[in-house]
Amino acid sequence: MITCTRLVETDGQQKHYCSHCEQWKRTDLFYKDAQQSCGLRRVCARCECKAKKTARTKNPNKFKDRTWEHVLRTRYKIDRALYYLMFEAQGRVCALCLKPSPAMRLAVDHEHAHHEDQKQACRECIRGLLCGNCNRYALPVLEANEILQNDRVREYLKQRPLSALRTVEQVKQTECVQQTAA
Repeated sequence: MITCTRLVETDGQQKHYCSHCEQWKRTDLFYKDAQQSCGLRRVCARCECKAKKTARTKNPNKFKDRTWEHVLRTRYKIDRALYYLMFEAQGRVCALCLKPSPAMRLAVDHEHAHHEDQKQACRECIRGLLCGNCNRYALPVLEANEILQNDRVREYLKQRPLSALRTVEQVKQTECVQQTAA
């Protein structure tokens, strides 16, 4: 049986050693970690939070990109490369208002009725990339009122650019075929 040298019992309480602040602390002040022999992380929760905050302060874009990529992968089932291929194919502008969005990334628009959980999406229901205003304000109104839709909006609502494409390689192959045909 493997025992943890950083875990001791004093005064009827189990205590664990934090390798960051170098103090013995109650075990409930540590996050669980199944990979460690004692089942707890080596650093207490307070020190871990401080370290993460310091890292985020030093390099905020690194953490912002990780969060954004996580959302792309988990919510939309696409990766960064596929997002940027869509962005380039769209001419680096919002698919509805056709205005560039220099300050922020464009939002991934998808058909909400396609899934029970409306925050989830798949490649089959992604319609395009929209600026924040179109995604939050214009599109919900246009979807609800067919009278307000012009031909370009109707065509946008029908399009599913990724439904036939499964991988970035297939997207690149499609671009190569289009370039050689031209």
